[in-house]
Amino acid sequence: GWQRLADEEIHIAASLADDDRGIQAGLADSAMRRQRWPEARERVAVLQAAYPDDFAVQRSARDLAAHDLAEVDAGMVLRHETGSAQAAPGSGIDAHLRLYSPPIAELWRAVAVAERHTASPPEGKALRNRYGLGAQYRGADTQFEATAWSNRGTLDKAGFSVAGSWSPGDHVS
Repeated sequence: GWQRLADEEIHIAASLADDDRGIQAGLADSAMRRQRWPEARERVAVLQAAYPDDFAVQRSARDLAAHDLAEVDAGMVLRHETGSAQAAPGSGIDAHLRLYSPPIAELWRAVAVAERHTASPPEGKALRNRYGLGAQYRGADTQFEATAWSNRGTLDKAGFSVAGSWSPGDHVS
């Protein structure tokens, strides 16, 4: 779970035994975790040429191939709430579908989002359908996503969201 420390350690090991197959596979995996995709591609290609039947090499190749694919994220949450608290949204459903493009320039992806939120507060039923289009950046230490939204339902209004994270070290994010 400590990507920077693991990266430092595998590079120290490589300086001591550069030709070790396990260390080379570790260098490839570390490059992928740290989002150094050109380095990872080069290391995996060398390993595949030298050790095509090695399980660790095959796993690294699969991980690299997965990075190059589009991604789908879907989920649904059902809520059942009783009572009459003023801030309670009441029972409802929150559902989302997120479609991510294959990587663009290794670290960027386009994202399309559809969400449906229903609630039954004491005032009456509420519905929001959201449709968004945006971009996501995934670097080694920084991630952010910016999305423009169209909201339809009880409230019809456009919007914009930005979310991000920064990890300056293995222990702080």
